[in-house]
Amino acid sequence: MFTLDEIIVENIFLDAEFDEVLFNEGFVARRERDDIWEVVLDQAGRVKATRTYITAEPQASSLTVHARSANVLVEHSEITTVMFQLEDVGELADFLAALDRIGRTEPQQPARAKHDDEDIWDDEDAF
Repeated sequence: MFTLDEIIVENIFLDAEFDEVLFNEGFVARRERDDIWEVVLDQAGRVKATRTYITAEPQASSLTVHARSANVLVEHSEITTVMFQLEDVGELADFLAALDRIGRTEPQQPARAKHDDEDIWDDEDAF
């Protein structure tokens, strides 16, 4: 059975250079470099890491609403999600180190959206 030791987990995140580590029934940790990682770890040892990488410079414009200007910012990013079941809290450091091995792709045309009748992974119980 997985045991979540708050002090050990917090130290693992800090050693992996995460800027922000919050605990409330589980952990949420965030690290910002040239990309942004957000890692969620629950009491059962399920971990979900989401990386956001900006693939192009944001484009700014404005929109007029009731004779006032609204700022519009169009951003293009790549989002990568990794899910894993830890068997032991000691595996967390290796999991976080493995995240740094995930490569970035060059900017490209977006893939077409999948339709409901296609086979895609969808587990509403996970996170």
